[in-house]
Amino acid sequence: MVRSRRARKAVGAVLVAAALAACGSEVPGGGGDGADARARAHGVTRDLVYVLRLPDHRVVPQSVGVLGGDGYGAVYSDQRGATLQLSVDRAEFTAAGCAAPTVCEEEGELRYRRTGEQHEYALPEGGHVVTISAPTGTVDRALLRRAAESARPASDAEVLDLLPATGDEGEADRPGPAPGRGDLPPHGDGAPDNRPGASG
Repeated sequence: MVRSRRARKAVGAVLVAAALAACGSEVPGGGGDGADARARAHGVTRDLVYVLRLPDHRVVPQSVGVLGGDGYGAVYSDQRGATLQLSVDRAEFTAAGCAAPTVCEEEGELRYRRTGEQHEYALPEGGHVVTISAPTGTVDRALLRRAAESARPASDAEVLDLLPATGDEGEADRPGPAPGRGDLPPHGDGAPDNRPGASG
C-alpha cells in the first residue's frame, strides 16, 4: 500500500516536471511558422531578412523594416555612431550604375561601387542582392568588405528578435468587431439618438 502510494507520487512528480519543462521550452509564435508570420506582418519576405556579424556593431531597432516591395533593410551602428546600411532587395547589380565618375570593381562574388561620398559592396544572391553601404568618411573599405562578408540569412529566432510583434500575425491576435452602441439608430443618417434612456 505504502509502496503503491510512493509509486503514484513518483509518477505524478515526473509528469508535472515534464509538463513544466515543455511549457518552459515553448516560445510563443516561435519556429519557422512564427518567423514567416512575423515577416509577412511587416511586409517582408522571410528569405530576405539578413543579419551582419560585426564586432562592436549593433542593429538600430528603429531602422528595421520593409524595403521596396518586400525587401528588408536595417542600420548597424558602432559606439562612435558610424553607421552601415544593410539592404536586401529583389534587384540585379548591373553595369548601368557604373558610368563615370562612379567607380565599380569586382572582387570575387562581391561588387564594389563608389559614388561621391558613398560606397557599397553588393552580393548578388540569385533573385536578390545584399548591399552594405556607408559614407566613405566614416567607414573605410576594409570594414565595409568585412561587413559584406559577414552577411547571412537570419535564423528564425533572429527574425523574431529583429521584427517587433504586430497584431497581424494570426487570427488570434486580430481584434473582434466593435461592441454595438445603443444610441445609434438602425436606419436614417446614423446620427446619435439623444433621447433619455436611448443608450441603454
